[in-house]
Amino acid sequence: MLARAQGVRAKCRGSRGQSPLLVSSVSLGPPQPGRIPNNVRFAQNGNPASNSPTDSAKAPLFFKRMFRYAIIALCLALPLHAEIAHDSTVLLWPKGAPQAIGDKVTDQPALTIHFPPEDKANGAAVIVNPGGGYQILASDHEGLQAARELNRHGITAFVLRYRLKPDYQPAVALLDGQRAIRHVRTHAKNYGVDPRRIGMLGFSAGGHLTAAVGTAKSEYDLRSDDPVERVSSRPDFLVPIYPAISKTLFPKARQENETWGSLEKQVTKDTPPTFLVHTHEDGLSPNHSVYFLSGPTRK
Repeated sequence: MLARAQGVRAKCRGSRGQSPLLVSSVSLGPPQPGRIPNNVRFAQNGNPASNSPTDSAKAPLFFKRMFRYAIIALCLALPLHAEIAHDSTVLLWPKGAPQAIGDKVTDQPALTIHFPPEDKANGAAVIVNPGGGYQILASDHEGLQAARELNRHGITAFVLRYRLKPDYQPAVALLDGQRAIRHVRTHAKNYGVDPRRIGMLGFSAGGHLTAAVGTAKSEYDLRSDDPVERVSSRPDFLVPIYPAISKTLFPKARQENETWGSLEKQVTKDTPPTFLVHTHEDGLSPNHSVYFLSGPTRK
């Protein structure tokens, strides 16, 4: 039933979730409550019957009209994001991502959308960046499971598939993270979220990406032909979880091999409100979080 409802909703709404389209190229004609057209008679089993070819051709018109009215009623009753399937995936650049070297799945950054129960949805949205050292994506325990927990608290979650080494460097993943924020903000109405309550959460290397998006300069082009590029890429809040922040906290040999940039000195008064998470069981040093927290005052 849900799948059918989603299909009906998609037909009845514009591509960006506008109000239901009640204008049809076929006139529905005025309803006549309590009347059955003379050309329709019912057999004993309740099914329509007809005695002539002409009657047979006209009989379905009555039911088609009633079906169209039912579709309109259903469109009005369904929630705003019904045409967007739960757990569906959307490409961040449908026509191809910048700096892409191919067209494989790993060349196409995307968001997987996870809606909360409708009676719990509170309008907040969080983009989740799985960790994996910029080499893999731990998309289950640092992606899907995190999204499910956010959903339980009424938050719409978007798990980001960003580009990875060796084909792409972290600077390219930063473009993917910024585009993710812009995408959700541009389509906030479709997703049923507040464009001023879009945060980013990430684990380990995903925490680094979260902090990088939050401290990067937010550039946007109001004259761009792409509406997504006309809005800010700055998250409204950050949640880096055992993030990698500073190269100086790694052994010297590893520092030389890492291509991501240290972020502790990128923190400014414009950095979004940040909730840092670290526990004694995390493999990364908690000083990464300390460095980010004290970044503006570090010498």
